[in-house]
This record gives sequence, C-alpha cells and structure tokens, in this order.
Amino acid sequence: MNDSLMWIGIGAAALTGLWAGYTSFYEGNLDGPRYQTQRVDGAFELRQYQPFVIAQTAMTSAKRKGMSGGFRVLAGYIFGGNQPAERLPMTAPVVTQKGGESLGMTAPVLIDGRDNMMAFVMPEGRGVADLPLPNSNQVRLLDVDWGLTASIRYNMYASPKRVATHKAQLLEWVRAQGYRATSEPMSAQYNSPSAMPLLRRNEVIVSVEKITSP
Repeated sequence: MNDSLMWIGIGAAALTGLWAGYTSFYEGNLDGPRYQTQRVDGAFELRQYQPFVIAQTAMTSAKRKGMSGGFRVLAGYIFGGNQPAERLPMTAPVVTQKGGESLGMTAPVLIDGRDNMMAFVMPEGRGVADLPLPNSNQVRLLDVDWGLTASIRYNMYASPKRVATHKAQLLEWVRAQGYRATSEPMSAQYNSPSAMPLLRRNEVIVSVEKITSP
C-alpha cells in the first residue's frame, strides 16, 4: 500500500513537472508584439509598443460561450481558413475588450458599443496587405499602434471578476503616477486553457499619456 502511494506520488510529481515545463518553455516563448519596457513597479509596467497587426472578431458576449466562439473564428483563420489556406503561427497574447472602439484604438474602425471584441496578434513582420485574406467575413485585419501603455500582470485564470479587479487596480496606479488612460482597458491572455494556472500570464493593458501641468 505504501509503495503504491509512493509511486502515485512520483507519477503525480512527474506529470506536474511536465505540465509546468510545457507552460514555461513552450507557451512562455510564443511570439508577440514588440515593446520597450520603460518602468517596472512590482506587477505594473509602463511600455512603449511598436506597431503591429491583429486579426479581430466580435464576440456575442464576454462570457465563456461568447469567448469560445470568438476564439474558434480566429483560430479558424490562422489554421488555414483563409486564401491561400496558409497556416499562421500562434502568437500571444489573445486580447479581448468590451465595446467602444476596436482593439486597434487608433485604427479608423468603429465597432458597435454593444459588441465585445477578441483579437489575435499576427506574426511580426506581416502587414495587412501581405496577410492571407480571411474566408470568414467575421474576421478583420487591422493595423494597431498602442503607443505608450500601462499594464498589470497576474496569474491563474482571467475570470471576469479578476479582470475587473485588476482593471481597477491598474487605473488607480495610472492616476497615481500622473498619467491618464486614453483607451478602454484590454484583457490580454498569453496561455492556452491547458496551461498550469499558477504559471499563467494574464494582463490588463491600457494606453496612457502623461498629464501635463497647466
């Protein structure tokens, strides 16, 4: 009995190690938009992003069912649902935002305020003109320039409650540092649902500008 428990423990430890290794070494090294870190304050960062391209779609809601539908639409595009059936590499993060302007923020595309948006970041070096044409009319390719941003990082799953909590913390930090938000905060998830919760990387990101004294 004791030997069985020992082997069960060893097996569980090995599986946990493999799970952690997959999360850290594979999902931790996915390509993503380039930025320069300007300041780090614990879980908070100021960053200057370089322009990049996203594939964006509307979700029916910000709940799990709506997010799953949005994910399937975008995954279909990068896994060959395009002309000429090109498979694009998976990148990080997957970005979601509720209502208002599109995730591009500076892109001249307005989305119905009732919509919820999800976007995949396209591979570095690819522009809208040279990306494959989506088969689905639910997918839009947009140029994005977030510029200066503030972010807060956290782990576990990006539940609506956790997103709301970290959004409030981020906006409070932004104000305390003498900045103001110039976009709607976005939820950024850098891992697949199979990643180890304790090692998951989630962020809330918002574009900001320095408040100038009169």
